[in-house]
Amino acid sequence: MKTLAILIPSIPERIEQLKLIFDELQRQISEYERPEQVKIITLIDNKQLSIGQKRQELVNLALKANAKYCTMLDDDDYVTANYVYEICNAIHDTNVDLITFNQLARINTAHSIVHFKHKGELQAFNSNGITERPAWHCNVYLTEIAKNCLFGDSNWGEDEPFSQAINDLCETSHHIPHVLHLYQHDSHKTAAK
Repeated sequence: MKTLAILIPSIPERIEQLKLIFDELQRQISEYERPEQVKIITLIDNKQLSIGQKRQELVNLALKANAKYCTMLDDDDYVTANYVYEICNAIHDTNVDLITFNQLARINTAHSIVHFKHKGELQAFNSNGITERPAWHCNVYLTEIAKNCLFGDSNWGEDEPFSQAINDLCETSHHIPHVLHLYQHDSHKTAAK
């Protein structure tokens, strides 16, 4: 059984961006004491599927890979240098349904530290401050629970129904009090329309 599946949807036009995050994750996995426990699963299509459909299929692929936990990244996300280490240690040290952490989010020119928390409050983006949010698809959750949480069949906002369901279905959680994920959104460059 794999401990963790890292799921990344993409499209051919973004292969160079995907390669950046993929290479960083591979580097971290190779340095982890149990690299065989972590698997990266990507799904690249030519916009035939919505992002929501791709995310749903990636959860199915994590189930087929027999991954106990899974998490989602986007092809243009970044992770800190200790992302794999921190998550895998939390998985091995706890026995919970959900693992959350903090995120540095940049939306156009504004930024915020996002504190993801199990069943946390969904706050509006607090520019240059701290924003609290419930667990989101970029957090880590049991794959058996994720299979019961559906993404919307959309290219935007598809993650909200999944996140609502994951927060409702998970009973136990652990929070890593560090920034592990870096999210950037540029409304002029996004492919999600």
